[in-house]
Amino acid sequence: MISRIISILLLLMTSFRSSSQYAATENIKLVWENILDLKLDLGLTHLDAEKQLHPGNPLTIYYHHYISFLHTLASADVPGYEEFNRKSDSLIGVLRDYDPHHAEYLHLLSSMHLQKAFINIYFGNQWQGIRNLYTAYRMAGKNSVNYPGYIPNLKIEGIIDLLVSSVPESYKWLFNWLGMRADLREAAGKLERYYSTCSDDKRPEALIILSLAYGQIMQDKEKAYRLLKESEKSNMNRNITKPFMAFYASAAGHTSEAVSILEQNLLTDKVWDTQAILLLGLTKLNRLDSDAGKYLEDFVGRYKGSNHIRTAYHKLSWYYLIRGDTAQYIQYRQMVLSGGAGYLASDKQAAAEASDPEFPNVYLLKARLLYDAGMYERSLEILEDVSINELDTERQRLEYSYRLARVCHSLGMTERAKELYQVVITAGRDHRTYFAPYSALMMGTIAEGEGWYEEAGRFYETCLEINRGQYRHGIEREARIRLERLKDH
Repeated sequence: MISRIISILLLLMTSFRSSSQYAATENIKLVWENILDLKLDLGLTHLDAEKQLHPGNPLTIYYHHYISFLHTLASADVPGYEEFNRKSDSLIGVLRDYDPHHAEYLHLLSSMHLQKAFINIYFGNQWQGIRNLYTAYRMAGKNSVNYPGYIPNLKIEGIIDLLVSSVPESYKWLFNWLGMRADLREAAGKLERYYSTCSDDKRPEALIILSLAYGQIMQDKEKAYRLLKESEKSNMNRNITKPFMAFYASAAGHTSEAVSILEQNLLTDKVWDTQAILLLGLTKLNRLDSDAGKYLEDFVGRYKGSNHIRTAYHKLSWYYLIRGDTAQYIQYRQMVLSGGAGYLASDKQAAAEASDPEFPNVYLLKARLLYDAGMYERSLEILEDVSINELDTERQRLEYSYRLARVCHSLGMTERAKELYQVVITAGRDHRTYFAPYSALMMGTIAEGEGWYEEAGRFYETCLEINRGQYRHGIEREARIRLERLKDH
């Protein structure tokens, strides 16, 4: 989703130490400040000034690449992607001709290949993305051997290791064949060490990288939110961190805070204003706000890219279903299957749900959205007004028990939640939905929290065993992370 647009980019901001050739001059420092403030055009102006004063400074090549990378992600259109590929090849070729006897040399090149890998994958070119990721991996590894005390090595190695360690089991063979193996906890440890040791001017980017590690890879949205929240008291609260603060506030159920951040700070930003409008529409939909549709329609009307379109159409179909407009619901449901691209997980899920011949139950849908907004009491009120015997299908009855279990769990009604989770696991283990495997995951989490580690492990294994439907890659990652964590007990 939005995090994927903005997220990918911020994994790659770099830190430099001065050397006779790779000099962090005043103009270079200003470029960095411009990036932190999302003033990319002003950053290009300072880059031009630096090229006039110091035409041989290789940092100008990297920052030119980086700003082009940001613009490509923001525009998200195919012509921009093709132009980025041409420019990237040229800039990487120029940088390769510089003196390699500096720690910055391979660091810059590995960062540029990593940027290119993310752009490739974002636009659906998976194999080219893996090729660039492998190149970045080799360069980063060599740089760590040559310059083991160079702090930015922690960042690039940590990012790559985090990605490699979190790929689904079905892709492990490819990375094993390439010799790319990594441990998730060690990867996170590298990023935590980088966050604690980097210079103050690099701390905002280190904050974002670590929040993405917690929230996107380790699936702990609340931990990512708390990390970003703690930074508000320092000078790390720059324009570039605010999209992440809004996203994780929304994802962790702090919806009112997310709306406030978006309305106050992001809609006036010229780099991410379109994506901010989408996030605001999605967040308002979770609260069942009557104006949520206005923002979602505004997004699809002005966005020039192909990613996120299916997600927006899907949520617009829900918006109209909730408001009782079945004709509009059906129209947008059909548009999910005919518009946009399916490269991102959220767009794939939108298409999968829109392909389901069974329409959502409006009351269960409202309860689902309110739960995602962190409005647990309101979600419970809706569910308690529903009679399970009045639901039309076995799937709806299964979903009812699942939604009620999640709400009870979040409200501290643990014993009732456990009973309901067990009902869902028993009744839904052969269904191709996420209700049963995620219930097993939650049962394992409860058992782990109570100190019953063997029981927790059994539930996590059950989760993996019955995980055959929606969200399976994300659920698999969560279960394996928790199984790995149990090794410490």
